[in-house]
Parts: sequence; structure tokens; C-alpha cells
Amino acid sequence: MSKSSSVARALLCPVPCGHMDDAIETCHAQRRVAFGSDREEMFYDATKDEQRIKEGTHVLIYVSQSGDHDGAAKKHGAGRVTYDATYLGWKRADSQGKHSEPLLRPALAHDTDTAVRGFWEVSHGGAGAATPTPL
Repeated sequence: MSKSSSVARALLCPVPCGHMDDAIETCHAQRRVAFGSDREEMFYDATKDEQRIKEGTHVLIYVSQSGDHDGAAKKHGAGRVTYDATYLGWKRADSQGKHSEPLLRPALAHDTDTAVRGFWEVSHGGAGAATPTPL
């Protein structure tokens, strides 16, 4: 690869079926949505105090089949990338493992959340929904 070439990068991220409808509504209302994770090291380098993933990175979201397996497959095309988004950054959780801006979380998460290390935030992708692509 020549030095003038660039490598396109994207994140491939799972979102539980139960959260997806609420996540879409949250993103429409707040212009962004936050998903919880304990994988801080993937998103953020604490030793350097810097983001590992560049803001603006393309995010491909697939709906995982946790919970209602049949419903996920029928509604969101389980096993396929069904949504795209734009990565905004990683935000550390507060001391209780919650997001400092609860309105950025999918509504169902308010009832089901457990403490996490932080949140990866995204905004709408180009068209909002990717062409379903088999994984």
C-alpha cells in the first residue's frame, strides 16, 4: 500500500433487539444515542487520555438476538447489518455506571441497565438504515 493510500475503517457493533426501536426514537429526538459497554479499552485509551476511534467513523449496527430471537429476525433482519450511524465518541460512566445524560439512552435501558464502564455515542448515519448485508 502506498503512503498516499488511506484505509477506510468502520465499527461493527451489536445492539440488543429490545433496545433498537427505542434507540432509533432516541436518536431522532436527541440527534444522538448512547450504548453502554464495559469494553472501554476498545474505544478509549485511559493511559493517554484519548479516544481510540476517530469521531466521524462509520458504524455498522446489527441487531443481536438477545431476548426475542424470532422478533429480532423478523423485524430487524437478524444476522445482517441493518443500521448505520456516525461515531461521536466514548464517554465514561458516572460513579454508579450510568450515563450523565439519561435522555441519550434508549428508553428500555432505563429499566434494564446494569452498571457499565462507559458509553459509545452515535448520530444518524447517511440514510439512517443500511442496505441489509449478511454477516
